[in-house]
Amino acid sequence: MQADHLELCYELFSSSSCYKAFWSAETDNSQNVWFCRNCDNLSDCFGCVNLKSKQYHIFNQPYAKDDYKKKLEEMRLNTYSGFIKARDEAYKFWTQFPVKYMRGIMNANVDGEFIFNSKNVHQSYHVGGAENVKYSFNIFDKVADCYDYCSWGEGAQMIYECMIAGDGVKNLKFCYECWPSSQNMEYSAHCRSCSDCFGCFGLKKKKYCIFNKQYSKDEYFSLRDKIANHMNEMPYADKRGNIYRYGEFFPSELSPFAINETLVGQYFPMAKESAHSMGFVWREPRLREFQVTMKAGDLPDSIKDITDDIFKETISCTKCSRAYRIIPIEIDFYKQAGLPLPRECHECRIQAKVEKFVPPMKWYPMQCMCDYAVYKNFNLHSNHPDGQCLNEFFTTHIPGNEEIIYCDTCYNSEVA
Repeated sequence: MQADHLELCYELFSSSSCYKAFWSAETDNSQNVWFCRNCDNLSDCFGCVNLKSKQYHIFNQPYAKDDYKKKLEEMRLNTYSGFIKARDEAYKFWTQFPVKYMRGIMNANVDGEFIFNSKNVHQSYHVGGAENVKYSFNIFDKVADCYDYCSWGEGAQMIYECMIAGDGVKNLKFCYECWPSSQNMEYSAHCRSCSDCFGCFGLKKKKYCIFNKQYSKDEYFSLRDKIANHMNEMPYADKRGNIYRYGEFFPSELSPFAINETLVGQYFPMAKESAHSMGFVWREPRLREFQVTMKAGDLPDSIKDITDDIFKETISCTKCSRAYRIIPIEIDFYKQAGLPLPRECHECRIQAKVEKFVPPMKWYPMQCMCDYAVYKNFNLHSNHPDGQCLNEFFTTHIPGNEEIIYCDTCYNSEVA
């Protein structure tokens, strides 16, 4: 997830430019690493946290080359039992080190998560190269003056309550799938290179249109104002009685997708009952049923003991009991990398990674926990030479969850 430029890697999160990196997070430019977090330029390391430019380290401690290899052999990482033991030890070790209140670099006056090269961005998620943005998600590359905007960017300006819009778009409100270079659009969808349109769908290179009908410039603005006034005087009410006047995005009940069929569940986890209480559509998935021939717990412990007979098996997931299969190309990868076969289906593996590394889009006020007591700093921090740091911030890290949360200054004093 959120990874690129990888080769022979497995179960990574927010990492790039790695070779043979396994079960690691926020680790870049590294090779032959296992269970490492927030590391850069590592080689042959296991269970390390906040390290840079190191080799032959286990749990942040240096080893001689031969001793390192011997230690890894003793862990039996090619077996599922060895993997489980190593994973639990590594995850426990991670909790002993501080994490930054938000993930991001090269920012000024921002709060959120995964924010990069941005200025004046607040309570947003997955944003890069943006300025003056709030309540937005997954937007990148020269985005400015936007609010409540989801997906894309690339030169987008003055976007309000829109999704999937980009490539030079400007002044869009309550639109989705409008691009490129569209501007001054409202309540429109799937339009291309249009401007000054209201309530339009599927148009291309049109101007001064309302409900796909062409008007003169004066007629357009006069009728557009009348419609906006009418929307305020006789607003739409959904099935739950929620009122939608001019200035609101389309009601969720008009969406062709149920909420559990979208990414919402990853960032705003909710049960079926909660979704219904908020007026969202929930659709039970139509799962195909398969005859299970093997329980995941009965798989051979070591990848070395796997035979081609495994291709014939329909395996029951240890977590959800749904069926999954192992295909030949997977076996080739697991054997080449020396990894044990998974005991969970693909969906459960993704969900486990989301729960571990992807915090919900909810922000909490918090004070920096740097006090030289919770975590013994390696350096003396200039912003507070003794006592607790007074910096405060908003963070997606949940207070009281045993994490050590540092402000940007304190974190960089220890890690950068």
